[in-house]
Amino acid sequence: MGTNNQRNLFFGLEACAPWPESSLQGRMIPEESRHLTLAFLGKLDPKPLLEQLPSLPVPEPLLGGAGVCDRLLFLPERRPRVVSYHVRWPSGEAELLSFRDALFRWLLSLDYRLDERPLLSHVTVARAPFDEGKWKKEFHQLPLIAKAVHLYQSRGELTYLPLWSLPLSPAFEELSHTGEAAFAVRGKDLNELYLHAQLACSFLYPPFLDYLLPPLENESFEEMIIRLNESLSRLDEEIGSPVKALSFHGELQRDEKGLLFWEMILDI
Repeated sequence: MGTNNQRNLFFGLEACAPWPESSLQGRMIPEESRHLTLAFLGKLDPKPLLEQLPSLPVPEPLLGGAGVCDRLLFLPERRPRVVSYHVRWPSGEAELLSFRDALFRWLLSLDYRLDERPLLSHVTVARAPFDEGKWKKEFHQLPLIAKAVHLYQSRGELTYLPLWSLPLSPAFEELSHTGEAAFAVRGKDLNELYLHAQLACSFLYPPFLDYLLPPLENESFEEMIIRLNESLSRLDEEIGSPVKALSFHGELQRDEKGLLFWEMILDI
């Protein structure tokens, strides 16, 4: 195999978050290139792998996880060279780990060499040089969703090119709506839909993450909306919020993959 065709390859999740504009020191990775690495392959000719990818087992329905960037990581620990957000997964962690295990088994069956250490769930946003103290001082939690699985090629200059993509049904996605904000929210059940609706609100205003509430047993869809409005009202009263309330309009539906679907409209 000629070395001219070899590229640094890895599988990763495309990570989308309301990333803050930052003037902090560091070589910033472009937002569209930010990802969570699932399997690092190293230098390979991508052509054989691209030809094999149609045989990759894919679970259905493939719902993207929803996470919270809950703290900073400076890696490696002894002489840090990157700034990363650690991701906690309130939703979708089991599915993420199951998919990663299936991906590893498939790659190993094809004789690819892998780093089989447990997954450290993180998204790198900047590379050295940087000031750890300033980054820690400016940090606040962010919501995050996984939009797709990609086979990436590292292109240098802090950019990564997707060579192959597996789209995910997003936990939520912003919709165009005249005069208001709106999200298409999905979930496997009502409890997951409730969590994703709260995280969607936090995409518009990240401090809402401090007001997340667990679902109640046997809670109805209408009761869920009432509780969401109570949380938004409390947030606005205590610290102020651009998100004032959400509408009772929008029916609970099932999409083509059998997932619960709700068009959530917010008053801002």
